Amino acid sequence: MISQGPRTDRWRDARAREDRAAPRRLYHGWKVVVACAFLIAVFGWGFGFYGIGVFLAELVERHGWATSSVASAVTVLYLVGAALIAFVGNAFERFGPRQVVLVGMSAMGAAAIGLTWITHLWQLYLVFPLTAAGWATMSGAALNPIVAPWFERRRGLGISLAFNGAAVGGVLLAPALVFLIGRIGFRAAVLALVTVMVGVLTRSCSGCSSAVRKSWGWRRTAMSLCRRLPQRWAAESPRSPGTSCAPGTSGRWRCRSPWG
Repeated sequence: MISQGPRTDRWRDARAREDRAAPRRLYHGWKVVVACAFLIAVFGWGFGFYGIGVFLAELVERHGWATSSVASAVTVLYLVGAALIAFVGNAFERFGPRQVVLVGMSAMGAAAIGLTWITHLWQLYLVFPLTAAGWATMSGAALNPIVAPWFERRRGLGISLAFNGAAVGGVLLAPALVFLIGRIGFRAAVLALVTVMVGVLTRSCSGCSSAVRKSWGWRRTAMSLCRRLPQRWAAESPRSPGTSCAPGTSGRWRCRSPWG
């Protein structure tokens, strides 16, 4: 094992002592996973994936539209959503997760309520792009940048737990929508669930709105990779004749080639 220098060793020893002395608290990253990303997945998949079938079945029954025409509108929805997902990462970096998710939530809620008021088939093609915007900002493209900056070693576990919200959305939200439609009607049922979504996500998204943590979390990951890769290359890769490697004053390895 290659040592990184006495300064790095002293820093690690001090950090270990500090961790042992500090009271054990739940790491805030897990709160982001459960109280933010998980709930986003519940409503994102609940409205934007599983709920679409419930919406369309109700519209076909109420208006007598052809199933093929409705299915083509669903195709447009996911094509537009796939195109918007390409821009979600830049939007998260520029505006932050809370703002992007709240905008997507508003689009998803407005589209769901709009579906209860449309009377012509062409209006479906106007409402579904709003659903696509909500789907793009509340699906997997949103969960990764929300969860990943908070973890290094357990990043896979955190993202996996967040994605479990998608299954919960299918198990809870879609049956709840069907039940409420039978009890209080289509418009009232959708309005009730959209109100629940707005109330829950508006509060929970405040936990993942730290722009400072988001920015230096990515920076710390990048700096960690920059430190580890040269060390691995120095330890594992064959060096050319005449190449010498030695730890620098800051704990980083410096390699010098006979060619400069």
